Amino acid sequence: MRDLFDIDEETGELQPKIWEVWQLTAHIKQLLTGDKTLAWITVRGEITNLSRSSAGHIYFGLKDEKAYLKCVAFRSAAQQLTDQPKDGEVALASGRIGLYEAGGNYQLYVENLILAGKGELYLAFERLKKKLAAEGLFDDERKKPLPEFPRVVGLVTSPSGAAVRDVLRVSGERSPHVKIIISPALVQGDTAPQSIIAAMDRLERIGGIDMIIIARGGGSFEDLNCFNNEALARHIAACSQPTVSAIGHETDFTICDFVADFRAPTPTGAAQMVLPDRDALLEEVDGFISKTAEIISRMAVTCRRELKNLMGRLSQFKPLDKIAQARQRLDEIIARASRALAADIRHMRSEIKGAVSRIMALDPRAVLERGYAIAYGPDGKVLTDSKSVTAGDEMSVKLKRGKVDAEVKNVEIGEGLETNK
Repeated sequence: MRDLFDIDEETGELQPKIWEVWQLTAHIKQLLTGDKTLAWITVRGEITNLSRSSAGHIYFGLKDEKAYLKCVAFRSAAQQLTDQPKDGEVALASGRIGLYEAGGNYQLYVENLILAGKGELYLAFERLKKKLAAEGLFDDERKKPLPEFPRVVGLVTSPSGAAVRDVLRVSGERSPHVKIIISPALVQGDTAPQSIIAAMDRLERIGGIDMIIIARGGGSFEDLNCFNNEALARHIAACSQPTVSAIGHETDFTICDFVADFRAPTPTGAAQMVLPDRDALLEEVDGFISKTAEIISRMAVTCRRELKNLMGRLSQFKPLDKIAQARQRLDEIIARASRALAADIRHMRSEIKGAVSRIMALDPRAVLERGYAIAYGPDGKVLTDSKSVTAGDEMSVKLKRGKVDAEVKNVEIGEGLETNK
């Protein structure tokens, strides 16, 4: 209600709202742009009042027996149109409905246009494209990388078409070492999709295929429509080998182009883009060898220079002379050590000899040798004091040779060693 009435500040009564022109236009524009149905719509009609601006925009109208619709294709869209509009042609124009405020007109902002003769096929193409895109079959994340140096390439195409000749010619020029296995297939008509699927299956059964190229030369939208088949698209997406779509000319697009791992503009372009150029590779290898040899040569020169510098610095220290002097000093040290060790040995021998003499002098047997005897008391112990025995005790006397048993007749008490004269 607030959009329809205003409140009179003096009387408080509701008064019909008065719109400015721009306000009404903006409101209508908002309604149009907010309608999801009009966000993308396809309209059929006869093209009329066609004109092109110097900026590259295309202006025209679509009419039928009851109504007229203004249309505009701005430069960016006009350059990408599937077909260029022509006065008097019946066409299908797709885009969004909007309002041109300065003119007060609603119009179709065209993003694509196709002539009505192929309109139904194109609509089916667009429906399938949106369906598969929504499922993620066109996503880059699921696509397999192409081998950099393929050895065996499978080619699915018509054996009598221009595509097979183009691919084989380029392959022979660029990569004669690459083996091309042709798996024949129909590339036009209602039975072509199943024929292409069967050709791909044959290559997969062979095994050892590094990639598969699906190729066909140029043709009309109707001629290439077999490559807009859902079953074929899903088979390409599920293929275990990387796939290359090389169908038609650069401006032609099919569902196979979107679902394949790589899209080439033409069959010739496919061979040029996915097959390595042997001559270029050999030239690159030669360049790498030359560069490597140059690097090694520079390194050798640098190493020789550094070695010469090190040898010069080493010669200043005269290591051989120092080694000879060290050897001489070592000989002198060994000689001194030998002499000191010999002196120590002689001294030790003398000390040992003296110790032996002293030990020998204390040996009881030496005492006996000099005519002394050793007396043993009744308990078998050596007698050192006359107080240890009494008259009548038995005792034994050890001589130099033999032993004498005796009986004590008399005991004399003394303080020390006494000599009887």
